[in-house]
Amino acid sequence: MEIFFTMVRSNPNIEGLKILDFLYTLTSYADDTTFFLKNEKSAQQVFETFSEFSKYSGLNVNRSKCEFAGIGVKRGVQTALSGVNNIDLNSAAIKILGVYFTYNSLIFKEKNFFETIEKIENVLAVWRWRNLTLSGKITVFKSLAFSKLVFISYLNFIPGQIIDKMNEIQKNFIWDGKIPKIKHSTLICDYDEGGLKDIDIKSKIASFHLCWLKRLYY
Repeated sequence: MEIFFTMVRSNPNIEGLKILDFLYTLTSYADDTTFFLKNEKSAQQVFETFSEFSKYSGLNVNRSKCEFAGIGVKRGVQTALSGVNNIDLNSAAIKILGVYFTYNSLIFKEKNFFETIEKIENVLAVWRWRNLTLSGKITVFKSLAFSKLVFISYLNFIPGQIIDKMNEIQKNFIWDGKIPKIKHSTLICDYDEGGLKDIDIKSKIASFHLCWLKRLYY
């Protein structure tokens, strides 16, 4: 596929998006590729370039699985691109590597957070029947529950109501819905400080966002 990407980057008829002196044309991870294009003509050129690439590689693109969406001043604009699903980001979302992107804040919360929280609650419901120790519950919550929010937390602002909901779920799971016997501020400490390395959700999410400072400046 890198050969195809080189063909795209070297095609003068394919214009990417210039943001802060950086030119973005495409990103790719495994079998998921996203193009950032200036206009409809560039999008058509991508498919024409792939047709040329297909002659020699034997690979074919499934247009029914491709999605096309306008952003910025072109958001919501419906464009007829043969065989490609057109997504209006004002009323729907486009999924890239497991994250839903949309201009609609309600859809954004529903797809990225509320549905994920429901999955988390379903997972923890199974583990509630196990006779776990306090340390075991903390391990399960960190590895099987909070982990589902890690990737989206790196990339987006997390609404306060989502953090509050996760804190509530964490507290109920750790203490079986009863009054906590140990302060949360103690549980999050290291072992030699009397804690069990429990996770402080708000601080953890803040640390994810701070990681971007290093990426931006180095």
